[in-house]
Amino acid sequence: MIASRVAYLKKREKALKRGGQSEAHLNPLSKFEQDAIVNNITVIPEFRFLHGIFKITPSELNADGLTYAFTKLSSFLGLKSRQEDGLTIVVSPQWMFVATLNNAYHTEKHRDGR
Repeated sequence: MIASRVAYLKKREKALKRGGQSEAHLNPLSKFEQDAIVNNITVIPEFRFLHGIFKITPSELNADGLTYAFTKLSSFLGLKSRQEDGLTIVVSPQWMFVATLNNAYHTEKHRDGR
């Protein structure tokens, strides 16, 4: 999903730079998405929770690189003002994903529909 979103944003940027084509086929970005792009952060609109994805390179897989990525995401997500929230952090050789955790991931209904 992350790779698909990054590819879409690259295509979108190229289409906007060409300028001659109609922009009607492009979905408008939310304020949150626009702010993310300015900060070199990717967000996935289908995720209906506060999150951010920061691209990293294999050479940044060290304490300084990971600290920088987390600091960037933390600032973007406003984590200092969200002291009660937990965090989900996933790191791969290509990106760091950070999301706030303030609800259950999933709630299971009883078999009788309650």
